[in-house]
Amino acid sequence: MTSSFFFLQADKTHRNQAFIEQLDADALGRKEQTYVISKPLGDTRYSYSHSDGIVVLSPKRKIAFVDFSGDATSFDNFVEDFLEDLASISDKYRYKDAIGRPRYWRDELVVRLDGNSLDPFAAWYEQSRVDDPAKQRVAELLV
Repeated sequence: MTSSFFFLQADKTHRNQAFIEQLDADALGRKEQTYVISKPLGDTRYSYSHSDGIVVLSPKRKIAFVDFSGDATSFDNFVEDFLEDLASISDKYRYKDAIGRPRYWRDELVVRLDGNSLDPFAAWYEQSRVDDPAKQRVAELLV
């Protein structure tokens, strides 16, 4: 069903397929861009050994890291490495002045989700929402 509102740059697997399809339908229904990635866009130098994690980026939402592996240590390393690389990219494009260092926004703009839970889409929908307009702006710059 892929729409022009949905961008997928991650491997779709039997573990994450239903979740990704729900995100695609939601993006079309809300008519808002949603990106599902496994590494930062626009820079090929970043790679990660954790293969069952994805990142969901969408306006007015937290950066959502979703794990389908069940390996907490590997997933934690993936999240930390990704955020470090994101900070590097934000510095490269001179966004750091606008968004600040990750320690200022990490707790409020990052959510970690278990993709093996009963309904990971519902968890994403509820836990990733950002209501504060100032925080929404920072989240958009991070995307």
